[in-house]
Amino acid sequence: MITFGQRLKILRKEGCLTQADIAEQLMVTVQTVSKWECDTSMPDISQIVPLASVLGVTTDCLLGVGTDEKADREKMLEQINDFGKAYNCETYENNAGYKAYELYRNYIKKYPLDYWGKFHCAQFILGFFDNSQGGQKYKIPEEEEQKLYNVGVKLLLTVINQDKDPERLIHARSLLVGFYLYKDEYTKAEAIAMDIPNIFGLRNMDMINIYDKKGEYEKCLELAEENCSWFASAYIDILWTRARRISIFGNSRKQEAIEAWRYLEKTIRLIYDRNKITGCFRNLINAICYRSNDHIAISEFDSSLTACEEIRDLTVEHYNYVKDKGGEKNELLKIKEIAQNTLKRSYFISLGEPDNIIDNDPRFRKCQEDIEALS
Repeated sequence: MITFGQRLKILRKEGCLTQADIAEQLMVTVQTVSKWECDTSMPDISQIVPLASVLGVTTDCLLGVGTDEKADREKMLEQINDFGKAYNCETYENNAGYKAYELYRNYIKKYPLDYWGKFHCAQFILGFFDNSQGGQKYKIPEEEEQKLYNVGVKLLLTVINQDKDPERLIHARSLLVGFYLYKDEYTKAEAIAMDIPNIFGLRNMDMINIYDKKGEYEKCLELAEENCSWFASAYIDILWTRARRISIFGNSRKQEAIEAWRYLEKTIRLIYDRNKITGCFRNLINAICYRSNDHIAISEFDSSLTACEEIRDLTVEHYNYVKDKGGEKNELLKIKEIAQNTLKRSYFISLGEPDNIIDNDPRFRKCQEDIEALS
């Protein structure tokens, strides 16, 4: 269980205060505050209320008594939901976002170590600002706006400096970028954004917003293109896993698997049509290959042969495109090799080598000949 001294030290750091700051406010020595934090002595009872006030918390929080954080959080969330029904976000006087901020403000005063609470409190402040942008809905008095801005930034900096949860740190930094952009503080926004890990383009998303707000549209577009590639690749991987998992459930779900393959093919095709890279071509014909095998599993041989023809047509299209662009001989040979192997697998996975129902069909033979004839 956390001691009074440990709690005092945490709350002091949360408030970005030094021992000297507290000592000055309470008119005691720094050594006295140090003894409180080391649990070698306790404040006089008359000092508890002033100490809580300096720290910006309730006396219950300071003493660690009489609190039920879970129940208080659930009650607060219910009230916030009620605000969404009873109040309007488009007016200054009856603003649901501002009232939600007030609830969170009181909540984190009672539970200052709830970092999600701090994050959401700041989130509602920025939402209140965003809804007033341009004064189209309501105007926030300048003095109040600056005060709220300072509160939001301080809350997020506290999370960033004190919290250890990596997910919250990413969210807090991204939200802080939003605060700095609201005030056109681009240097600060970029500095915070660069601390965000660029896993799946997380940093890029914030940098895109920064460049867009600054009017640096070429940089914005460059990062947007980069993120498109990352997100598209991740989405294709998910769709691929989904189709394979449905397929292995057996013949009872083969039609569902076939539709999943078709959806994957359409998605890959959209990307392939933009850049026509060989890796994308390979993914596309592989998806058709697996669909072909699922057709065979439920005796849809004609549909399987149609899929083989799609592989052939795509191969001819891609081969000629690369050739027209001056592709080297080795690259063209690689395209043929990929297509020939994929064409064979379009029936081999389901039928195996001895069962050559598809292999001996004239339509399949024609596909093989057309690919072999590419030069």
